Amino acid sequence: MELGSRGSEVVFNIVTVLTGKAWDLVEDLSLDQLSSEGAMDEVLARLDRGFKYDPLTELPDDFEQYFNRLQRKTGQTLQDYVNEYTRTERRLEITQLPEKIKAWWFLRKSGVTKEQRQLVLTNVGTDGLTVEKIQKAMTFIRGQDSRPEGASRWKKSDAFFLDEEIDWADEDWDDASPIFWW
Repeated sequence: MELGSRGSEVVFNIVTVLTGKAWDLVEDLSLDQLSSEGAMDEVLARLDRGFKYDPLTELPDDFEQYFNRLQRKTGQTLQDYVNEYTRTERRLEITQLPEKIKAWWFLRKSGVTKEQRQLVLTNVGTDGLTVEKIQKAMTFIRGQDSRPEGASRWKKSDAFFLDEEIDWADEDWDDASPIFWW
C-alpha cells in the first residue's frame, strides 16, 4: 500500500474486515482517530489487549493433568514418567505445596506396588523427603528403564482361535513342539 501511495488506507482496510470481538474492540474509534498518524498502532494495541494469551485460561487443564490424569501408564519407563511429572509441575509452578506432599504424590502416581513404595521410603527415610530423593531412590532400586508391573505379558494379538476339529487320539504327541492351548 505504501508503494502505491495508499498507506493511509491500510487502517481502514483492516478495520472493515474485522468481525465479532475484534470489531467490538475498535468500533468506537472515530474517522479522525483512524486517519491520524498513530492509528495503526492504536488498532493493533487494542487487538493485542483483547486477544492476549492469558495463562489463567490454561490453569484448570493444568490442575486436571497434575491431580487427575498424571499417572504412570502401562509400558511407560520411569524416566519418561519423571519427565512428564517434571513438565506438569513446572507448568503449574507448584511452589506452595510442601515438598513432602509433592514427593508422596510423585511416588503414589508412579505405578509401583505397595511393597516397592515401602522399599523406596525405607531407602529415603521420611526426614527431608523430596521428589528428587524419591526419583533417585526409584532409579537406583528399579532402574530408569523399568516399567510398571502387573501388566499382562500377553497381548490380545498373541492369542489365536483354532476353528478346525482335531481328533486328539490320532495325533502323534511325541514329535509335537510345545504349544500352549487355552
